[in-house]
Order: sequence, then C-alpha cells, then structure tokens
Amino acid sequence: MKHTFFISILMAVLLNSAVPAFGQEDTVKKSRKTVTDSTWNQWNVRLAPYLWILGIKGQIALPPEPANLPDIPPPIEQLPSGYSIHDIDISPKEVINSLKFALMLSGHFHIKRFVTQFNVSSIVLESTFKAPFDWAFQDNLFRLAYAGGDLGFGYRVVKSRKFEFDLLLGLKFVYSKIGITTDIFGSYPVSIKVDRFWTDPVLATNFSYSPHKRIELAAYGDLGPNLLNDNFTYQFSFHANVFITRFFYMSAGYRKSYLDFAVKESFFAGSLQGADVKFGFQF
Repeated sequence: MKHTFFISILMAVLLNSAVPAFGQEDTVKKSRKTVTDSTWNQWNVRLAPYLWILGIKGQIALPPEPANLPDIPPPIEQLPSGYSIHDIDISPKEVINSLKFALMLSGHFHIKRFVTQFNVSSIVLESTFKAPFDWAFQDNLFRLAYAGGDLGFGYRVVKSRKFEFDLLLGLKFVYSKIGITTDIFGSYPVSIKVDRFWTDPVLATNFSYSPHKRIELAAYGDLGPNLLNDNFTYQFSFHANVFITRFFYMSAGYRKSYLDFAVKESFFAGSLQGADVKFGFQF
C-alpha cells in the first residue's frame, strides 16, 4: 500500500509538470508561427524580369526621304515638316524577327498597407529598308526604340487572406526614338534621328485573389488623362502567379498598353499588346 501510494504521488507530480511543459512548447511554436506569418503579411518585396511577346498597332511618323520602307503602307498624311504618318500593324513574330534589344522588369513593395510598384519595358527594333535609288543609297537601316514604364504609390484598401485591393497614384513615361542611316554612293554616311519623351500622371488599381496558398490571380489597370491637352492613355494586365517555393514564383498573363496622342509630337500612337511570362522572386 505504501509503495502504491508513493508511486501514485510520483506519477501525479510528473504529469502535472509535464502538462505545462507540453502546453508551453505548443505556445512557443504557435507564437513563432504567428510572428513569422505576421512579418510576412506586414511587408513583402517582389522583383521579376519578364518577357513580353508583344505586337504593335497604331500610327508612326517617319522622317522624309530616303526612307522608303518595305512593308509599310502608303502615308495617310504628310506633315509640313516633311514627315509622313503611316498606319502600322506589326505582329509578335515580326517584332521578334526585328528585335535587337529588350529589357523588361517589374517590382512591387508593400509595408503594412502602403504600396510602391514599378514596371519598365524597353525594346529596340532594327531592319533594312529600300531607298528610292539603290545605286545611290546603300546599307540602309531603320531603327525604332521604345521605352515605357510607370511608377506608383498607393494604399491597400482591402486586405484579407484571399482578397487584396490597392489604389495608387503615379507617373507613366514613354520615350520613342526613330533613326535612319544610309550610305550615299557607299562613301557618305547619312543619319537621321528624332526622339520624344512624354510623361503624365495616372490613377491605378491592383486586385488579387488567392484561391490556394500557391496560386494568385492578379489584375492591374491604370488611366492617364493629360490635363494640359487631349492625350489619353490606359493600360491593363491579367496574370496567374504560381509560387514554386516561398521565395520563387512564375507568372503568365496578358498585357496591353494604349497611347493616344498627337503622332506628330510623339512619333508613335497606338497599342502594344501581347502575352508575357515572368520569373520572379520575393522576400
């Protein structure tokens, strides 16, 4: 009886000491998990280089002769400066065949409910052209450079486990450059280059929905009416992001950027649109 009573007391003491220990361990694990999740939700940085397989459709203003470009329709208007305006419709395949340079990068950062993001895309297309007199003009080269992007600052209006919605104010910029080079009689190089830079404020939105912890459906849109003239721009994109790990993700989607302003001032007006693929990381 004495031994039984002693063993019962010893078991009770061990159990009483063990329960708080297990409870404390669970509390510590839960606390660590909460801190990690809280930190992850409070701030996030994403950077993603991407490939935009775009087509170009709109109007372009070309310098005067000797620019007699192949596959370009006749001019729809002749400007007093001698520049001619042409309708163009360049497919993604044609863009890839003429591509000489491309740089595309997007980034996103948020801390608590404050959001900052940017997107930059730059392409250089280059092709040969036929001049009016082949015996006089040789090594004819036409180059079109385009760089566009946007920078936004905003606030996360809706924030939950599955839904997020942001409102942003920012700036959009567009830089276009057209160049023509040729050799006269093979001995006298001639080069014509013109460029324009344009910027405007925009109002933008982000929306994301996460049906699964590794899948995110995202949409972006911006609108940029110019208060000083009739220029008008908009842009939208849709993407499906798949998080391979906590730090790396892939994205596939569609993006369109539309620019509507005076061709004679910008040398290009129209849309760039097509599918894009991102390979990004976050921390």
